[in-house]
Amino acid sequence: MMWCLFTLQAARQDLQSYVDGSWEEHAQTIEDLLRYQLAKHRLILVSSSSDKNFIIACTVQRIRSIIEKVLFQLATKTSDGKFQATKSLLMELSADG
Repeated sequence: MMWCLFTLQAARQDLQSYVDGSWEEHAQTIEDLLRYQLAKHRLILVSSSSDKNFIIACTVQRIRSIIEKVLFQLATKTSDGKFQATKSLLMELSADG
């Protein structure tokens, strides 16, 4: 899970100049969205250990897929000099998979 924190930190540093308002406002928006999703039963709640293992496996696979897609989009839609820290970290994470 530590790689997730490194990715978040690198992305935050790269994106800070593009964020309107504070980062904390955006974090609050995400938290509100998750609460809404939970209230409307749109997120999966774990009830057993087998469900938990299945959800973890699916989540890991989905995260890897997202990392690859984000890296592809960054590489094709931005110049080589932009978002270098994020690109490097995403390349490292996709190689680890």
